[in-house]
Amino acid sequence: MINYRGAGPEVIVEEAQIIDLENAAYLPKGRCIKGMLAGNDSWRSPEGRFKGELNKPSDIFSFAACIYDMLKQVIFGADEDLHRHESQGAYPHVIRL
Repeated sequence: MINYRGAGPEVIVEEAQIIDLENAAYLPKGRCIKGMLAGNDSWRSPEGRFKGELNKPSDIFSFAACIYDMLKQVIFGADEDLHRHESQGAYPHVIRL
């Protein structure tokens, strides 16, 4: 999301925010979401991957993973090592961590 002023080639961006409303929810202080596989697989937190409690620390982890992705460094992407373990019968969600 951005706040801007001006029009056409004279647009000046005053503020920018990174957002993802795919699984947005308001959580009162001290509350969490539990038991669902929320968010994108590429930047899902470890607790999100195993259907644990999702709250602010989960969001911070996912935000950091998004930053890595923006820098073109996918930290949880499938690689040769993952495919080798999968071919040997390992469960992919466990070995990705």
